[in-house]
Amino acid sequence: MFKKGHKIRRTGASKIDSTVPKASIQEDMVQEILKGVPKDYQRRYELCLRGKKALRNAINMTCYECCCFEDAQNRVNECLSYRCPLWNYRPIRRKNAGIEMPKV
Repeated sequence: MFKKGHKIRRTGASKIDSTVPKASIQEDMVQEILKGVPKDYQRRYELCLRGKKALRNAINMTCYECCCFEDAQNRVNECLSYRCPLWNYRPIRRKNAGIEMPKV
């Protein structure tokens, strides 16, 4: 196949721009995302983005984000998005709310 000492040429397409540190790009993304999050939720949301909070908190923040962080507790409890993969794991569920997943 290849002769001994043969060097494989690589195209320039696989080169990564090493002038911008990866951590800097991630920090910029986190700050950009946090601009749309209300002050009350920013700290918890930031920790979830950085992977420093438990999975439960990430699920909670996803539900609150889906409700646009407005009256989140009541709206999550009354959530009717049965197709959401997190529906059964909602942070707030009242047993007597009368909302159950429809049987298929």
